[in-house]
Amino acid sequence: MNRKEKISDWIAHAERDLNLSANVYCQIASAPKDEQSELLEHFLKEVKKNKSDESQSLPKYISSDALERLRAEFEEKGDAFFLQLRQQNPSVPEFYRKLWEYISSAPELPSTEARVFALHNMAVDSRIPYQQMGWDKLVSMKNDRFQKINFALESKGVTDKLEYILEYPLDQKTERAGLVVNLLDALPSIELKAVLLARVISFFERRAMSAIFSGLDDD
Repeated sequence: MNRKEKISDWIAHAERDLNLSANVYCQIASAPKDEQSELLEHFLKEVKKNKSDESQSLPKYISSDALERLRAEFEEKGDAFFLQLRQQNPSVPEFYRKLWEYISSAPELPSTEARVFALHNMAVDSRIPYQQMGWDKLVSMKNDRFQKINFALESKGVTDKLEYILEYPLDQKTERAGLVVNLLDALPSIELKAVLLARVISFFERRAMSAIFSGLDDD
């Protein structure tokens, strides 16, 4: 097996712990330089997509007992770097190139243990896999503009239709989603669509909060 295949095999069969990251780190670090960032990207994407049956034992490089100690010392530093890098909005290949450069050689990660932890911390981070975003296309508006557009949607009965769709007992999520898409397609501007979608998000946020508080009441 080549390195990429070996990493995939470990993801499918090894325990998802700090030692997995240690073995993967060794594989990436020993690879030719022009392959390293690609292997990092492969690992961070595959580990999120695929479950492990934990049937395979890997060579023991590091104990999980070290996790809390390493987290206390290095998590904040790694998070600060990640946020700074993400803010730059690089291309996907450039992101993983810079991330590997940090993991493998940053002065604030002075030991192999620290570098393994930095890799592990990215593997469990919900903000990974990274995506380059079109921040120049954000639909941003002040509250008075939002309220004006929201009022226009209400006066045309669009929000009533939306609430009806969201509350109606349909069998499939795709049925509900399709009806919402039809509403969006009928709107002539991106601002109108953005405000309507904001209402969809708010609806499900309220549902989630209601479920949380309902669970607290049950306790």
